Amino acid sequence: MKLMQEAQVALAGGRAVDVRFLRAERGDDALASALVDIDLQSFVEATVPRAVAEIVLHHGMVHLLEVDGAIVGSVLSLRDWERPDEGVIASVGLLPGWRGRGLGPRLLTWLLEALAAEGLSAVTLHVGSNNRRALQLYEDAGFTRLRHSPPDPVSGERSLVLRRALH
Repeated sequence: MKLMQEAQVALAGGRAVDVRFLRAERGDDALASALVDIDLQSFVEATVPRAVAEIVLHHGMVHLLEVDGAIVGSVLSLRDWERPDEGVIASVGLLPGWRGRGLGPRLLTWLLEALAAEGLSAVTLHVGSNNRRALQLYEDAGFTRLRHSPPDPVSGERSLVLRRALH
């Protein structure tokens, strides 16, 4: 893994922790299980099966958030086929015990810096339109709403497509 950023962070409540932002090396299949585990604990239903985690580890970008030596968050992203100078964030997960402690905004800030350093000019993502907490996080980071996606055929839930320029 490649170290991208690190800092000592005072969490809500005052406890100081060592936080590292890492980029997984291509083909690091040993991380696939950790990515699936974070996904299972982050969402109501699984969004990243092991096969998808392995594909993204080989062909996309995987960034990790480590606190005091333990991986507590992950981001899976890819280049956009229609606009190769842009990226798509496929999944952002932060383990439940680490939410609400100020790590989400730090993870997102470091991620946007890393994607800009990769040469991307913008990034998009989908977020559930009812996920107010995530929407607030993304909008606070400068994402704007582009459109709603079609309703999910099973749940009927609609996602919002958000976009942010990277300068």
